[in-house]
Amino acid sequence: MNEVVTIGSLIPEYLKERSQQLSTSYLGDLRRYLEINLKPLHHIPLEDLTRAQVKAWLLTLRGATAANQARAALSKFYNWAIASGLAEKNPVAGTDKLGRQVHRDRVLKGDELKAIWGACAGDDDFSLIVRLLILLGQRRDEVARMRWEEIDFVDATWSLPGERTKNGLPHEVPLPPIALKILRQRDDRRITGRTHIFGMWDNKGFSGFSKSKIALDERCPLRTPWRLHDLRRTCATQLARLRVPPYVIEAVLNHISGTKAGVAGIYNRHLYDIEKREALNLWAKHIAAFDTTTSSGRLAEPTISDPVS
Repeated sequence: MNEVVTIGSLIPEYLKERSQQLSTSYLGDLRRYLEINLKPLHHIPLEDLTRAQVKAWLLTLRGATAANQARAALSKFYNWAIASGLAEKNPVAGTDKLGRQVHRDRVLKGDELKAIWGACAGDDDFSLIVRLLILLGQRRDEVARMRWEEIDFVDATWSLPGERTKNGLPHEVPLPPIALKILRQRDDRRITGRTHIFGMWDNKGFSGFSKSKIALDERCPLRTPWRLHDLRRTCATQLARLRVPPYVIEAVLNHISGTKAGVAGIYNRHLYDIEKREALNLWAKHIAAFDTTTSSGRLAEPTISDPVS
């Protein structure tokens, strides 16, 4: 008599295989959806799961965005099972996404960005991280889990390994002088041999974003709510306003889309290191002016060819 293969029994094998292909952050999301959110369905035989059960499960999840991401994770799991000869059908196929996902498009205005920058003048980890998010436009967890070994103070470069990026590709981030100055505020931790730049404990970097963001909002209330990820979108938008070409902005953000997607990405191996440095230095010059002016924070419009220090 053949042993019944349940959904839960295959998840460890699936995650182990995907761990070789995905970034740490994306793999963490996948684990949450399949190991935690999907736990009520773990006991069901792989071939017995129905669309109705999938739909009922999705309705137990909080928020349309989370439900739709969990739905996608389950669908990919079944596609893997089919390709591995373990299943004959994908019960997620034919189910509808829940609600209408709202894609955020919040871009902070000049005076808002200036207010946040000023409110993060302290030397606590969260304030330093927020300032780096403003300056560099990188992802929250990438900055929060920065390691000293990734920072080259001579070349002024932050080298992110593929296992720490969302797309699994290594990423070089030029560091403007003001960003290096921020990192130097943690030199005491480097000297003592710590691995991570931020965080109370030297295990996985900074944590406690929720409480820190609430405290920041209390001392720097904006009329329109905002999220930390909006700083990434704001950086990209303002780089475009500063007339930085789209392909350079994509390189800064480590996006594989548009000009770097498909065949273009295969044959265009230029990493735009010089252009990325010029762009981020230009942006940093503008942000640095927040500390020396009392104006409304209106963003000027220099061009990418302007000299940078």
